[in-house]
Amino acid sequence: MSFYVASVAPAAPGTTNDVLTLTAPASRRSLLHEISVSGEGTASAANEVGLFRPSTLGVTPTALSPAPVAMDVDSGTMAGTVASGWSTQPVITSVASLVRLGCNSNGGVYRWVAKPGEEISYRSNTTVSVSQLSLRCTLGGAQQMGFHVVFEEL
Repeated sequence: MSFYVASVAPAAPGTTNDVLTLTAPASRRSLLHEISVSGEGTASAANEVGLFRPSTLGVTPTALSPAPVAMDVDSGTMAGTVASGWSTQPVITSVASLVRLGCNSNGGVYRWVAKPGEEISYRSNTTVSVSQLSLRCTLGGAQQMGFHVVFEEL
């Protein structure tokens, strides 16, 4: 079991593309432990970020840069992927969110942390949405915001 941290701060994430997409490693399961959103913009604006299991998986990911970092120096190489873009975005239009996070883009901070045993799981399966988690703005998204997730590969 290894824990990893992925972070990104898109200038204007918008509401049509994932900010981050987590994809489980082949033949394994992963757990999402934490999500945090922080406003880094220069104007006050309401934003909402949702976490979804997409109804249609994304196609051809763009790997997150910089890559996620292992929390333990003795962890192995991460086997799953974290994408910051797609040639074809995951589809979330008809899917209920797992978590909704509100954040003011001018310095607001929201942090969601799973209680032990209540982590959000995703597992490798290329034909259904359980293998990906999509983090996407559902409201606002015009100002710079920072996003941070902590996940575990089992």
